[in-house]
Amino acid sequence: MFHLPGPLRLGPLEQANATAMVTPNAAWRPIAKMMGGVRVEALLGYGFLKNYAWTLDFDRREYVFHEQRA
Repeated sequence: MFHLPGPLRLGPLEQANATAMVTPNAAWRPIAKMMGGVRVEALLGYGFLKNYAWTLDFDRREYVFHEQRA
């Protein structure tokens, strides 16, 4: 695990001081096979997503994010 040199961004979302972990492709092959061949490029964890309310818009085929209200 290592700290990213800059902010982690997903569209308009941004988080400073993020960490990342590299996993070999071989570790993902069984998961991809189980999911019908879906290729995993990256996974965002709770540390990033906890700051947002999010859902999937299946009609537009996209994620929709909103900042959490306090």
